[in-house]
Amino acid sequence: IDIDSIVKTLVNAEKAPKTNQLDLLEKQTTTRISALGSLTGALNTFKTAIDALNKPALFESRTASSSSSSVLKATATTTASAGTYSVQVQQLAASSKVALQSVSASGSTPATFNSGTLEISAGTSSISVDITEANNTLAGMRDAINEAGKTSGISAAIITDDSGSRLVLSSTKTGAGNDIQVAVTEDGVTTGSNALTSQAFTPTVDPGNADAFLKPSSDTGAGGVITQAKSAKLTIDGLQLVRNSNKIEDALEGVTIDLVSAQSATDLTDGKTISLTVGVDKASVKSNLQK
Repeated sequence: IDIDSIVKTLVNAEKAPKTNQLDLLEKQTTTRISALGSLTGALNTFKTAIDALNKPALFESRTASSSSSSVLKATATTTASAGTYSVQVQQLAASSKVALQSVSASGSTPATFNSGTLEISAGTSSISVDITEANNTLAGMRDAINEAGKTSGISAAIITDDSGSRLVLSSTKTGAGNDIQVAVTEDGVTTGSNALTSQAFTPTVDPGNADAFLKPSSDTGAGGVITQAKSAKLTIDGLQLVRNSNKIEDALEGVTIDLVSAQSATDLTDGKTISLTVGVDKASVKSNLQK
């Protein structure tokens, strides 16, 4: 008699119904737990949507739109008052860019300068650059200016035109009165092929246009103003504003206006305006309600 087989068969016969019952119970329990998990997830999602609707900021948010985004753009905070404003942009703020007196190299040898100090200013921002035997070439002065001007927004480049090579100085500071000027002091320590004082520069008013400065000359090599520092000029509902930046945050409470370009002379003459509309941000409310 195969006792082991008989015992195993009897045990399995006794165990099968209980095992099937427990497996079914486990499956049902797992299904219920999964369903409860799905319900919990759905309730949490619903709660998140409801919480968003309970935030007062949702109903206080504002929108700002422009009828011509190529001229100006705007954003608004909750403190902005709803309304429509007529804007004219007459002039953008600009920074200064000037070309200094050009010099000619002697064959393959770069032009050199007497040693001394360059005091470069753009409005209230200024840097001091020492010119020594180690950097008394155009390239050397360019590098020294760029190093000294890192934090003040003053930089230099070299352009070669028909009259020779020259330093071109740029500033990031916008607004009228922030034009670049260069004061020079020679110390007599090192003598170069050119006087360092030749690089001194003060903008000169154009005799033919009182509102402009003389441009640099490629014929004579004289220095001049490439881009004049200017302030932004605009009107809001006919009221004139002059600002040193193209980002205007103090004209309309809670509204930031970013000027992109000035309107054409024809549009200004014809009195054409850009509509700036500030309103309630209904789209965000609608979106949250849909959620």
